[in-house]
Amino acid sequence: MIRSLPLIAVALSCMIGCADTKPASLELGVATQLTGIEPVTVAVTAKNVAGEPVPLEAFQLTAVPNTLAKIDGNNLTCLKTGDVGLTATGAGLTASATISCSVAADIEVPAELALIANDPALELPFTIHDHNGVELDRSRVHIESTNPTVLVVNGTQIQGKMTGVAAIVMRVDGVEKKADVNVVEIKRLDVPSMLFAAVGDKASPVPLTAYGIDGNPIKGVVARIESADPSIIAVEESKLRALKTGSTSLTINAGSISQVVTAASLETIAPRPVRLADGAQQVETFAAGHYIVSIKTRATDGSRYGVTAQWSGVPCKGSNESQTISLLCDVPSAATLIIANPTGFGMGPGAVGQIEIMAFGADVSAAAEAVLEYERVIDANKKN
Repeated sequence: MIRSLPLIAVALSCMIGCADTKPASLELGVATQLTGIEPVTVAVTAKNVAGEPVPLEAFQLTAVPNTLAKIDGNNLTCLKTGDVGLTATGAGLTASATISCSVAADIEVPAELALIANDPALELPFTIHDHNGVELDRSRVHIESTNPTVLVVNGTQIQGKMTGVAAIVMRVDGVEKKADVNVVEIKRLDVPSMLFAAVGDKASPVPLTAYGIDGNPIKGVVARIESADPSIIAVEESKLRALKTGSTSLTINAGSISQVVTAASLETIAPRPVRLADGAQQVETFAAGHYIVSIKTRATDGSRYGVTAQWSGVPCKGSNESQTISLLCDVPSAATLIIANPTGFGMGPGAVGQIEIMAFGADVSAAAEAVLEYERVIDANKKN
């Protein structure tokens, strides 16, 4: 018994002070969402079966695919937008995580920019996109003016101090964009009496025309715009974005000139097919609202025959036979639109195409010319 005492003492000592230092699991310490191309340190921690941190002699990191991110030691650097599989191996163990990288690939700024000298600072109209075309946070962009005497920059806001030309340099995630800004004085500003924006479309510029002291038009003038009801039409970097159907007023300021105009939104209803045999009709039903209806068809035999369109239940103007029809109608309660392929005694061609309907945020008949003109504005915005 006396000889075994030292062994008992050693055993008791290990029970009290000998910790389990064998790694049983690995943990990765890194944010799962990374923005930009700055290297981020990845912490790799080994833990024993009790979940306690223990020493880890060595580990290795890998990132897949390596076109989206790279590993340098224990640093991870995003290269492009996308999901990256991050794996750590060490002591015969493995730990994995999915990292979402967001990296800018392009800066988009208007080709022509003009500010009014001594106007209050306003947001520079620009957007940044990743490699997938997704719009990213603007606040990360660093902007500098090459001539602070003419143009000053504060964050993403710019202000013209005196007439002249200054370049701005924009940088983010290794992408650089330069643009010239013309600082001017104006004596006249022309803005349409009614403006439009389509729900679901990207923010669109206000179609204004400014004239300089010499009476010549100046391209790219950025005005200060305020919306009376931003829940209907919001102003983003001097552009209009429709959020829901309705109308509101906009105050447009440029220098000492101020104008108040009406702005209305449109919401596109899913297009509906038109497929009519000779003499056949198609009836579309409309609830109360304000509508712009566009019907485009073609004759199945390649001829110039089209369709007619007539309203029922409302005194709205219809259309005689045509392959392209544009209609406006304010519906107080309910109405129907009858689209017909005029009969050719059973021998005429069929008509195929589609009907596009837009719900409008104001009385369309009161602004018929402006509303019809806006169809071309919508098409231009989609192309741009």
